[in-house]
Amino acid sequence: AAVGVSAAVLAFGQRANGDRFRAASYDMGQAVVVNFLYTLAIKEAVRRPRPDGSDNLAFPSGHASNAFACATVWAEQYGWKGAVPGYLAASFVAGSRLALKKHRLSDVVGGATLGIIVGNSVVRWDRKPSSKPIPEKLKVTLGPATALDGSGLGLRVDVVF
Repeated sequence: AAVGVSAAVLAFGQRANGDRFRAASYDMGQAVVVNFLYTLAIKEAVRRPRPDGSDNLAFPSGHASNAFACATVWAEQYGWKGAVPGYLAASFVAGSRLALKKHRLSDVVGGATLGIIVGNSVVRWDRKPSSKPIPEKLKVTLGPATALDGSGLGLRVDVVF
């Protein structure tokens, strides 16, 4: 899912008019790929069992690391206007992994830490400051959401800029 969303954002970013959005979409795509490789390597090296016993790939949480890597990219590119919805969404992703008993708190914290490090590293590596100001008409809305099959209850974050 993360690869699909990243590819869609990257494709949209390449056609968008804004330099900042284009840079953020490129950084997000890079962050997902780099984060995936680091997460997979660490999971294979540690081989920690999941709380539900499904496999031995619990540490670090890949969902949390990807979510926080993407949130960090948006925070670096858009400041607090990208940080608030990004880290809020990443926190919900991380919390869902705990609620589903797929990870322990240390797995999620480790994943979030890895994601933040990767996100910061990718943005620093590609840093091209934009001379254009952030649009003042940023709109963030929160609302209820369910899975595609109608199960569960979650939070939807819409960001329009």
